[in-house]
Amino acid sequence: MPTELTKLRAENTQLMSELQVFYKAMESKEPQDATKQRLEKFHSQLVLEAASLRNEVAGLKRKRWVIQAVLANGGESEDRVIKEELQKLRQKRSEEQPEHQPSPKG
Repeated sequence: MPTELTKLRAENTQLMSELQVFYKAMESKEPQDATKQRLEKFHSQLVLEAASLRNEVAGLKRKRWVIQAVLANGGESEDRVIKEELQKLRQKRSEEQPEHQPSPKG
């Protein structure tokens, strides 16, 4: 998990540096209106994509949490069932064995 977090932080840093390129181009005083409009459009698309990725990551985190909870509860359920089966087998075995009768000493 820590390596995954490190990768995500590195990717975030890279995306922020790419975003700075857009901001610098939009702030330029050159008369390149078409370029600025394209950059604004790309920037808007980038922001929308980032928002959708955040939503997707949040959904995946929820799914991971649900799966972990199900697995944890499933393990508990299986353990309980196994213990119940063992108890039944022990009871059956004890019922099948004749009770210990003292041998007559004579």
